[in-house]
Amino acid sequence: MAIPGELAIEAELRPNGAAELAALVPGTERTGARTVRCQAASPRAALDVLIVWSALTSHYLSR
Repeated sequence: MAIPGELAIEAELRPNGAAELAALVPGTERTGARTVRCQAASPRAALDVLIVWSALTSHYLSR
């Protein structure tokens, strides 16, 4: 199965406020109170965004 050139990723971030931080990542849009979305140009870019979202959420939880 071929991987598409562009990928849309969306995540629901459970900690209140984490979506606000994730929305600061370039190319990310806030789609709801706890959800963010990003249209990634490549699978690598999608992975990079997921890593940054995860790090921001982890940082948010550790405060």
